Amino acid sequence: MRNSLHRLLFGCVLLLASCMAPDLPEQGLPLRDGYPLDELWIVHGLAETIGLVNCDRLFGGRSDYFANPLFLTGRVPNRIVVDGTNGIIVNSTGHSLTLFSLRSPGQRREIALPGGSNPWDAALLHREGLFRILVTAFMRNSLCVVDPVSGRVEHEIMLTNGSRPEGLAIVGTRAWVAMSGWNFSSGDYDPGRVSLVDISANDPSQWKETGWLAAGSNPQTIFGDTSGQVHVLSTGRYNTESGVVRVFDAETLVLKKEIATGGSPQALAFDVTAGIMHAAGGAMHAAYDVATLETLALPEVEAAFRARDISALAIDTGRRILFAADFSGDQLLAIALDGTGLVRSLQVADGPVALAAGTTW
Repeated sequence: MRNSLHRLLFGCVLLLASCMAPDLPEQGLPLRDGYPLDELWIVHGLAETIGLVNCDRLFGGRSDYFANPLFLTGRVPNRIVVDGTNGIIVNSTGHSLTLFSLRSPGQRREIALPGGSNPWDAALLHREGLFRILVTAFMRNSLCVVDPVSGRVEHEIMLTNGSRPEGLAIVGTRAWVAMSGWNFSSGDYDPGRVSLVDISANDPSQWKETGWLAAGSNPQTIFGDTSGQVHVLSTGRYNTESGVVRVFDAETLVLKKEIATGGSPQALAFDVTAGIMHAAGGAMHAAYDVATLETLALPEVEAAFRARDISALAIDTGRRILFAADFSGDQLLAIALDGTGLVRSLQVADGPVALAAGTTW
């Protein structure tokens, strides 16, 4: 679990503040100059707020590039997903989603999930005539299908191939679900698996679990790249240096390689331009070429992560900037992927736990 127990318990700080429009709180100046623009959304897990970085201003030498808080989240936010128009925040102990407009974050609503869900991750599914949100429910051992228009859970798929679902990715006509295997009785992890869910039908009520793949211990994060591969990151037990990534062919489901990262990785980010996958967690960083699946040494990135507590990654593709959230240090790191290394660090609110980079239209 991606620091599962500590993040299940950490969010008991309630921020007593009003929701704010997307302006800089200190100066009241508009954060945005026009559209489209590149932005980085930050989930502050302990403060339970959302912050927003204007990347054009950040790298253009402006001082007014960071707005926080834009609004309050639900209880214990754990993930954020954006698609250029919509944003989704997963609220773990709030058992809910926050659905908001990227252009107008004040236009948002809470979507309640089934009782005791403890949602972990979400994915937006866009298909002709179909727009749905898929959400992993850690405590219910299920995958919830949410209609964002009606705001209701229209289908719940009970997952039997493994236990305690966390990370989620949609690749083709399958949903890949990381089954962490956390066992409350033993206080340890059962064998990690990936549950495969067929989502090919246009009627979500027909979606069903069809099989599973073996993963490393405590799989948490899943990422589909642009070359037809799926990367499953397994954290292992914390502080045991047992992190691995298993890379599968998305169609044949054949395991292509297991890459030992060491440490306790929690996040993946893909540098599309260079074809390099980055894995990180705590002070560790590992990278590998997605074409050859050979590991790479990137000393300038490793140096930036030293003595940090990295909880999340995101990449500004156009600028080739790797953003990393330092959970314990309440900082955002901006690392150039051209070999320059750390170019900026920004103090943010309490407990940055999730990032999403993208263009708002």
